[in-house]
Amino acid sequence: MLTRFKMVLGGLGLVTAMACGSAMAQDWPQWRGAHGNAKVFNFKAPDKWPASLTEAWKIEVGDGVATPSIVGDHLYVFARLDGKEVLKCVNTSNGKTVWEDSYEARGISGPAGGFQG
Repeated sequence: MLTRFKMVLGGLGLVTAMACGSAMAQDWPQWRGAHGNAKVFNFKAPDKWPASLTEAWKIEVGDGVATPSIVGDHLYVFARLDGKEVLKCVNTSNGKTVWEDSYEARGISGPAGGFQG
């Protein structure tokens, strides 16, 4: 059974990935990565991992189950927020919205109506 959840994207993991260098600078344009197999190619782990992570930014995106995608320095996310379906493009370096588009969309009804993502 699906449970309702708030999807909040933190720059935490993203900053860590960017800090690990250009070896990780691959696009993640779809669920499970570029080839759909959840693998990052040519990854070289840093010699020393940070003791703790620092949150650089976070945004609320609403309810949803769509996979965020990263292409270049842009993060794309699709979710439901305030009765609308929202597509948002965010700059990965600072968390600022580059552009956003939304439209009114009636939520799911019937047996699945408890989860609006």
